Amino acid sequence: MFCPTCKGTGYTDMFDPVTGRPYPDLKMPCDRCDATGHAPERRRDPVTHRPEGR
Repeated sequence: MFCPTCKGTGYTDMFDPVTGRPYPDLKMPCDRCDATGHAPERRRDPVTHRPEGR
């Protein structure tokens, strides 16, 4: 079952406080996954934020 907050990616969008829009290239670890201990593997490509090897 995917986390409804991050859709199983482990990351959520980081929002610009001025415009309220998500930054296109910034992500932050999903708070909900961290809180529940269901965080997926965190080794990600720093550019695409996808799991390594895909």
